[in-house]
Amino acid sequence: MTNRASHEIHQLIAVIEDREWTDFARCSGRLDMFFEPFRELAPQRFVREEAAKQMCAQCPVQSPCRESGRRNHESGIWGGETEEERVRAGFPIRTVTRASLFAARKPARKPDEHHASAWDPEVA
Repeated sequence: MTNRASHEIHQLIAVIEDREWTDFARCSGRLDMFFEPFRELAPQRFVREEAAKQMCAQCPVQSPCRESGRRNHESGIWGGETEEERVRAGFPIRTVTRASLFAARKPARKPDEHHASAWDPEVA
């Protein structure tokens, strides 16, 4: 087995084993509180997120939940941490967030002559 394959298998095992803590989570059955519903308005989101964070603060598995959200690049609230908070902490998610949509809307900057890259056909 190659080193890369071995590494991928160990990552998969870590993810599978990572979920044992969920049996002790206080949020069991309350998914509506931790994931944004379609067309949720900002004031409603704030109330929902604050309620979820309060529940997380009292949960015995808050730390492994937060680490799982970070390690697995989850969306929603995990261990009292929102998607945006995980991104700011350096753990990008795999799904689209409001912040990533905002960044995607920014116009691409055309490189100037001094910083043109080698792939630029006009420079090469």
